[in-house]
Amino acid sequence: MPCTISINRLGIKTRALINTRANGFIFLNSPLAREASRYLDTNIRTLEHPYLVKGFDGQKADPITQYLELNLHISGRKQLKLPMLIVKLGGQDMIIGRAWAAKYNTLIDCKNRQLLWPDDLPESKGWNKVLATHQKNLFPPVNQEHQKDAQRRDQLLAKDSWRPQRILRRTWKTDQKQEYQKMDQDLKGDPLKRQPKPTKLELRPEAKPTSPTIDICGISAVAFDLNLRRKENTYFTTSLYEIDRILEEHKETETLDEHDH
Repeated sequence: MPCTISINRLGIKTRALINTRANGFIFLNSPLAREASRYLDTNIRTLEHPYLVKGFDGQKADPITQYLELNLHISGRKQLKLPMLIVKLGGQDMIIGRAWAAKYNTLIDCKNRQLLWPDDLPESKGWNKVLATHQKNLFPPVNQEHQKDAQRRDQLLAKDSWRPQRILRRTWKTDQKQEYQKMDQDLKGDPLKRQPKPTKLELRPEAKPTSPTIDICGISAVAFDLNLRRKENTYFTTSLYEIDRILEEHKETETLDEHDH
């Protein structure tokens, strides 16, 4: 029997099995109940006491502990806030039981595949003012090729022995401190010792620098403004040309001093 479950002006179109041998009110299949709770934005509630059930074969099943309170639209009638128990129904999405048929005094016309309602329960007016989607839209079909690819990647990740390594914590302050230390050592004529990169064949040792080297560190505008605010720092402008001229004059002075001696 086609029907719609709804709440908050949203609905889901589905089909229900009318089964008067089911000793209960309304039963919802677990997957449909979860999707209905998500799509209709309503919470799954917990029963005060578990509801013991038996299958059609008489075997005991897991007790029912949860339910949804939804509206039911069926045969042009709208029934408000009906408790729908959540249970695994296998191939059925919804089962409407004997308790529901007894409450609404409804009979089943199997020949014409319809429900016979009493005169005091006419069709509802305006019940269809619900934005409803079909149940199949909540369960999109799975692309088997994509599923195989996802499983293949999961298996490769499970075999991979790589583990994330510890990352050293670096901040702007620690980098600035290291750069200042290198500049201070270079200006004192005692450059920091750097370990040479290992090579398979070393032809000759690296020549030691005859003059101290200075590392120039680029900083951001925010760091530059912060350094300007410190009284111990001196702000000035220069150019590479001026630096070269000063170095050349310094070399010429050293050369004259050596000739005088």
